Parts: sequence; structure tokens; C-alpha cells
Amino acid sequence: MRPIPTILCGLVLLACGALPAHAQTQAAPEAASVFDRIGDELIAGLGAQGSMIDDWKSRFSGGGAIAIWPLGEKDAPLPKPVLDAWTDTLTDSLLRSSKGRHRFVSRADLGAVMREAEHSEAVDGGNPVAAVLKGSKADFLVSGRARVVDNGIALSYRLLEVKTGSPRAASREYVVPVDFVRSSTHADSLALDAAMTDAATYFAKTVPDLQVLKNLGVRQADTGVETPLGRYLSQRVADAIVERASNVLTERRVRVVDAALDSAAIKSVKTRSVNAALTAEPGAYTFEGAYWQLDQVVELRLTAANPTGEHYSWTKRILKASVRPELVGAAQQAQWNRPPADGWAKSAGIGPISLDLSSNKGGNPSYRIGETMVLLLRLGEEAYVDCFYRQVDGKTMKIFPNRYALSGKVSARSSVEIPGGAMRFSFVVQEPEGVERVKCFAADRDLSPLLPKDIGGQDLATLPAGVADHLSEIYRTIPKAKISEATMVVTVHK
Repeated sequence: MRPIPTILCGLVLLACGALPAHAQTQAAPEAASVFDRIGDELIAGLGAQGSMIDDWKSRFSGGGAIAIWPLGEKDAPLPKPVLDAWTDTLTDSLLRSSKGRHRFVSRADLGAVMREAEHSEAVDGGNPVAAVLKGSKADFLVSGRARVVDNGIALSYRLLEVKTGSPRAASREYVVPVDFVRSSTHADSLALDAAMTDAATYFAKTVPDLQVLKNLGVRQADTGVETPLGRYLSQRVADAIVERASNVLTERRVRVVDAALDSAAIKSVKTRSVNAALTAEPGAYTFEGAYWQLDQVVELRLTAANPTGEHYSWTKRILKASVRPELVGAAQQAQWNRPPADGWAKSAGIGPISLDLSSNKGGNPSYRIGETMVLLLRLGEEAYVDCFYRQVDGKTMKIFPNRYALSGKVSARSSVEIPGGAMRFSFVVQEPEGVERVKCFAADRDLSPLLPKDIGGQDLATLPAGVADHLSEIYRTIPKAKISEATMVVTVHK
């Protein structure tokens, strides 16, 4: 199988006043009802926040262009035609609810911008979404969040103003029924040992120049957490690839190493992404995956990628009965997959300012107790940055700016290490095991005078819980400020 170039999934955009041409797959009636409610709530919320003048403008000159960011196969364990049908159905609902007051940006107008965005990683803060939004002339972006629940997929959407990144409307969470029991009896479901052999054979045969696997781990898809099940699957399949790919006769040898940047490689992140820095040596590929626990199976998706944009992907369903019970039981789910506090779910930082949040071990990293963590920020334009760290126990502290780096101002197309430079402290991961999070905001101006004293005046000290739980709301409601926000999950384990 030939390698597939990495490309940016396009915005689903429709010409003003025209209904979409539907894909062959149609959304089920239950899904259509859900998307009708979501569309009504988003348009109603957008109208409720506008003034009488805005309402008059929307009636007679158009209420702004809306772009819809589609759900992809990384968001939910469903085939792409089904997810595309859901996006089409939501678009129908938005068109109906808007009653001609809003325009929908055409895909043709985005063609050149999207092609440029595919190559924007090194120059635009590692966030091609921001590049697309800047060039699309969209005024509003609709984006969704999906998570697996017992009886289907829970969906919620929000509508953001592109210029400022401020929220203008949000839907409640609704469940689209999905029969996972029936779908899990698919012929592709394999026992664990057979699945590991199948994955190893695929990567050994289809990645001809593979020499080094930089293992980024396997995470629970909805949360970004590397659970004990994820670590087990990651180690099993990596070991199997080494066994399958290594050949004494041809002297081909493959080795697996934990993906981590040393101090010299960290410096190179100023001009390239973390994953590109990780795979700088010949024959090196990053290796990572995601899984969903469904009724009777675990759906596992694995990807190997190199810095040229080539990637190889494998997806199968593993029979849950063939996995050790302690790895898939309710106790593990309760410990590692607890829902985060509001505003602390993983997010890639969609907003008007290009902001990429990562670490010396990549995005949503996993650290053993005793390891040292370095946070890495890249920005595509000059901005003022504030970053916060939330511990396993829920305590949150402001980590940037700090007493060693007094200003949060970051130059355009540059990177920041936390800690780095003159910052005389380090992040050494400590007990207990669990899930921690990093949240960063990038603004077009210094917001310190407008923030509560509990935020602006803090320096490597714990914030009051009432403030820490509402950081997103506090920042995004500051008037006339352009805000981008990114949240990264950090897994701590023994």
C-alpha cells in the first residue's frame, strides 16, 4: 500500500442559499432530530447575543458567513460516510434555522487557502486550522465534540466568532443512538493476539524504510489519556513490529524508543513541529494510536508518520473478551476516564491566533513519575500568553509568565520553553498517578489589567478553585480581545 500524504481535512462549506448535495449515506431519523435541535440552539444563541442593529443587518445585508468544521474519524469510531452525513444534516438544520440571515462560505473560496494551510505547520504556529480560518473570510466557526457513551455518540457544538475567538452560542449535549452491539460483531473483529500480529505485519510490510519507531503511545480517543490499557496495547504492538520487521538475512533491524526530545532538539522546535524534530534521523517514524471501548470490542487505530508528511494507518476492532479483564473493567474506566472540569477538556486551540501547545514528549504526553517535563509553545504571530497547570488533586497554578519570565509577550513565529532560558525551576513529575492538564491562552494584547487579581497577580502559586474552574469563561468574555486557547492532557504513571 502506498503512503498517504498528510492533508488538512477541509471545512464543510456551502454556497449561500444552496442546500448541500447529500452523500449516499443519509443520517438516521434519530440523528436528524438531534441535529435539528442543535441547529436551532446555535442560531438562537447567535441571535440572542446580537444587538438590534445586528439583527437589522442580518435581515437586510446578511448576518455573517458561517463555516462548519466537520467531525472526522479521529473524533468518533464510525465510518467517514456516516460522519459526513451527520455534518450534512447539521448544515441543513443551520440553513433552515437561519432563514437566510446568514451566509455559508463556499468550498471553492477556500481552495487556495487550504492548500497553503497544508504547508503552514512550520510558519504558522503548527495550527493549520487558524490559517484556514484567516483566509476563509468566515465570520463564525461551528465545531463539535464527540464522545462515546453506552448507547451511542454524545455530541455538543459551539459557535465561535472567528475574529476574536469568543463564544457566541453553544448547544446542549445530545446522544445520537448507535448500535455498537450489532456493529461490534463485524468480521474484522479479532482476538488480541491476532490483532497484534495483523498490525505488526501491516507496518513491517508497508513502511519499507522503517528503522526507528518513536513511540508516542496509545490514548483513549475521547479524553487523550494514556490509560493502562493504552500502555499495554502500545507496548504489545511495538514489540510485535520489531519482531516482524527485523530480518537477520537482510540485516534490517528496527528499534523502538520512547519519543522524547533532548535539550538540543528542543531548540529546533522554533522552526519545525515537535513530531518533525522527533523524526529527524533517517528511517525514523512517530508511532501513536487511539482507542475507543465499545460494548464488546475495543476499536484501535494506529499511525506511523515521518516528517515528510507520509503516514501509514491501521484500524481494527479487538474482541474485549480476549483482553485482560483488569485493563477493560469499570474500575480502570472510573480512575482514568473521569470527565474533566468544565473548560479543561483537551482542545487544539482553535482561534484567531495560531497557538500550538506541546511538550518534549509530544502532544497529550505521558510521563513516568520522576521524569522531567518541558512544555513547548509555538505562535504564528505576536501575542501575550498565559499558561496554567492543573494537578491530579485539582489544584491549579499559573506557570507563565512567572517571576523568572516577567512578560508573557511572545514574538511572531517563535517558540517558548516552560521552563526554559532563565527560569530557575523544573517540572519533575511526582506522585500520585493520574491525569493533569495544561491550559494556555494567547491574546492580541496584555490582558493583565483586565483579569481578576487572583489570576493576574499569581506566580507559581495555587489559584482559588472558583477562579481555576472558570478560566475559559473569564478570558473569553473579555471585551474586544482576540483569544486563542489550547488545553493539553498530561498522563502521570509509575
